[in-house]
Amino acid sequence: MTLFGRRTTLVSIGTVGLLTGLAYLTSIARDAILAAYYGGSAALDIYFIALSPSQFLGMEIASLSYLAFLPEFSRFIGVGDKSRLSRLLHERVAFTIKGSLGVAVLLTITGVLLTPVIAPGYASSTLLRSVRISFACLSLLVPILGVIGVFRAFLEAHGRFAPWTLLPAFRSGVLIAVVLLSAVHLSVAWLLVGSVLGAAAALAFTWSRVRAQPSYAPIRTGANDRSASPLPPSLAPLIASLIAGQGTVMLDNAFASGTGIGGVQALALASNLLVVPQALITGAVATVYFPVYGAHVARGDHADAFASLQRSIRLVVWCAIPVVVLFCTDAGTLATQLIYQRGVFDYGMVQLVSQTAAGLALGLAPWSRATPGWYSTRPRSCSARSGGEILC
Repeated sequence: MTLFGRRTTLVSIGTVGLLTGLAYLTSIARDAILAAYYGGSAALDIYFIALSPSQFLGMEIASLSYLAFLPEFSRFIGVGDKSRLSRLLHERVAFTIKGSLGVAVLLTITGVLLTPVIAPGYASSTLLRSVRISFACLSLLVPILGVIGVFRAFLEAHGRFAPWTLLPAFRSGVLIAVVLLSAVHLSVAWLLVGSVLGAAAALAFTWSRVRAQPSYAPIRTGANDRSASPLPPSLAPLIASLIAGQGTVMLDNAFASGTGIGGVQALALASNLLVVPQALITGAVATVYFPVYGAHVARGDHADAFASLQRSIRLVVWCAIPVVVLFCTDAGTLATQLIYQRGVFDYGMVQLVSQTAAGLALGLAPWSRATPGWYSTRPRSCSARSGGEILC
């Protein structure tokens, strides 16, 4: 892919957006099936209470790994040292596994000890045990998704975007299969099994794509070169933002669980509805433009880097506005009804999800505006510009 060809960049955005859209259609099908079989039940609420922090931490660690390690991989690919590149990959995977396992253990302990605080609506003796077990099981998603993030950085340094965009399809597809196969005996345990197996399938696929790259060379056990590459300094502020974000996720779930059965799943389903336009718009643009930012900065072309940032921000904001209008009108209610109202999921739950989605949609355009800047490696010498100037 030619990073500096504007037409090629737009084609890449379209390709990534198409693959992402197809993958997230699987996610919508997953949520529709979950609503049809588990809608309005305590089991689905418990599942989402435990899934939200585990998924948030896993995906954020994956993003942090991607942002921190992609420049390193790009640099070694440019040098052409296959052995050193593969050794760096193994070092970063080992570091991510150790760090994410520690995070998973802390999450499990937090979920077990602070369940009445995290999920006050499910602190009764009959449901408390299920919430704690769910936290322990779904904490496995943290290291799995974290390692996928390292593989994503390695692959996208080669211009290979498909594995990451297909991640939702693997996770959702396996969960759909598990739910349908266990339909005669509905239980939160099947939801936990399906989630972990889906993430493991995505990890196996991504690893197979890494091994297929010509620049990858297997590392021999007991290699003489034991010098480890220093970690990039950009990790510290990224980790701080991760901690702050995790607090908001748990706070959201705590409030939602206090509204009664169905509150947590309404928040989760509404958030998942908005994930599709978020991924199609901001995800596709940021995925393609981030290597462009990095390449411009590496060459010292600060003006071109900021110009690319301006184009990406204009693109995502103008594309996000129609989505906000959709969810804040009756069209959003109709779309929610068409997707979810079947089986045990009644119209009352449809209205709850629709109203929640409308509230969340109001923040989509500002969030979309911030995402490309978050993904960019904006140089300090670039002067600040007003939002109106960027949009115009």
